[in-house]
Parts: sequence; structure tokens; C-alpha cells
Amino acid sequence: MKKKPMSLKKEAKYFEDFFKKQMKNKEFREAYEAETLREIFAEQLTGARKKRHLTQQGLAKIVNMPQQEISRIEKGEQNVTTDMIGRLLAGMQAKIQIHIG
Repeated sequence: MKKKPMSLKKEAKYFEDFFKKQMKNKEFREAYEAETLREIFAEQLTGARKKRHLTQQGLAKIVNMPQQEISRIEKGEQNVTTDMIGRLLAGMQAKIQIHIG
């Protein structure tokens, strides 16, 4: 007997419940929050670079960093240090705002 596929609404509810349960796990929550922060920074860096009409190669040259590293950062695949953030912002003549809530 073939099972009837779960409706999209039920799948969403199942995922929401599963996610809430996982967020109670400290290790999972910390990893999720770190990944989220990395993704947000990646999106904002990419947007700021494009707004300044810079290519990854152009930014890499300004900050003396390999273009591949800029690419990994923009994909959220690489952790960045505060020093790296400072170099990137200085290279783009940009500022950062941090809000701790």
C-alpha cells in the first residue's frame, strides 16, 4: 500500500517542530547562529562590493587577498576574523554596525 504524500502545510509544521526541538540543543543552536551570522555577513559584503562597482578580483587586489578567498567569504564558506573584516571594510571605504540585543 502506497502512502499518501504529506501536504506542504503538514511538512512545514513538521519542520517547524523539528527545528524548535533542535534549537533547544546548545551545540546545534550555536552552530546555527554562527552559520546565520556568516551568511548575513556574506550577503552584506557582496552587496557593498557590487554597490561600489568592484569585482571580487578588484577587491582582492585592494586588500591584498586572493580572489578565491573573497569568493569563499561571499559564499559563506569561510570564517572571517575581525582583522579580515577590518581589511575588507577599509578596502571598500565602508563601515559596519553591530547591534547586540
